[in-house]
Amino acid sequence: MKQIVALIALWIVCMPARAQDTRAMADSVRQHRRIPALVYAVVSSDSVFLMQGVGYKQFRTKDTVSLSNRFHIGSATASLTSFIAVQLVAKGKLKWNTPLLQLIPSLAAKCRPEFRGIILADLLSQRAGLVVVNELKEIYTIPPYSGPGVQQRMLFAQWALQQKGGKDTSGKKVFRFSNANTIMAVVMLEKASGKPWEELLKEYVNKPLGIDVKTGWPNSLSPNEPWGHWVEGGGRYIAIDPKYWFHISLAFTGAADANITIGDYARFVQDELKGLRSEKAVLTPGNMK
Repeated sequence: MKQIVALIALWIVCMPARAQDTRAMADSVRQHRRIPALVYAVVSSDSVFLMQGVGYKQFRTKDTVSLSNRFHIGSATASLTSFIAVQLVAKGKLKWNTPLLQLIPSLAAKCRPEFRGIILADLLSQRAGLVVVNELKEIYTIPPYSGPGVQQRMLFAQWALQQKGGKDTSGKKVFRFSNANTIMAVVMLEKASGKPWEELLKEYVNKPLGIDVKTGWPNSLSPNEPWGHWVEGGGRYIAIDPKYWFHISLAFTGAADANITIGDYARFVQDELKGLRSEKAVLTPGNMK
C-alpha cells in the first residue's frame, strides 16, 4: 500500500514538469507547421488529464490564446451531425436504412441512377459516392445559393445528385470522404425532424451536454477570438476578417462550419466514451451501433 501511495505522490509531483514538457513540444509543432495557435486535451470518459493551449490569436501579434477561446473545427462538424442523427433514429424519426428519395421524393426528378438507392447510413459513413467537395477548387464548382440555410442545403442536394460521383469502377460502396455526403445527411435530418440543423444542434447537442457549440468563424462573434488565416502569394499568411471575401456557404453549416471551446469539445468526446463503456451518456451503447 505504501508503494502505491508513493507512486501516486511521485506522479502528482511530476505533473507540472510533464505539463511543461507537453506545452514545449506542442509549441514546437505549432511553430514548425506555421500554425497561429493550438489547443489540445487528453481525456478519458470521466477525467481530463491535460488541457492546454499555445500560440496567438493572430500571426504577428502577442495576443495569446486561452482555453476559453473558440476554434473553428471545419469538417469535424460532421461528428455533431452524426450525434444528432443517432438521437433522431432512437426517437423513431427515421432509420439508418431510410432511403433518401423515399424521405424526399422531390429529389428524384434529376437524380443520377447510381444515387437512387442512397440511405442515411451511406451518407454518414461516407459511402454514398457523392461528388467530392472538400478543397477550395472543388467548392468553387458549386453554384451560389441564397436564402436561409435549409433552402440552401436543399438546393445543394439537388445539384449534388446530378453530379458524377466518386464510386469505384466495381460499383461497390467504398469510403470516400466528402462534405457532400454530410450535407445530404443534414437535409434528411431536417426533413425528418421538421427543424433546421441550427435548432437540432441546440436541442440534441448543446442542451443535453451542457455545452455551447456555435456556427461561423469565431472572430465573427468577437474580434477577441482566434482568427482564421489565408496564405497569399509568396507564402505570406494574413488574418481573415469576418467580412473577407471568403466565407463558408450556409449549405455547409452542418458539415463544416461549427466553432467550440476545447473544454466543450472534450465534454462532447467524453460522452461518446461513456456510451462505449456502458456508462450514463446521451449516446448509449445500444444506439451507437
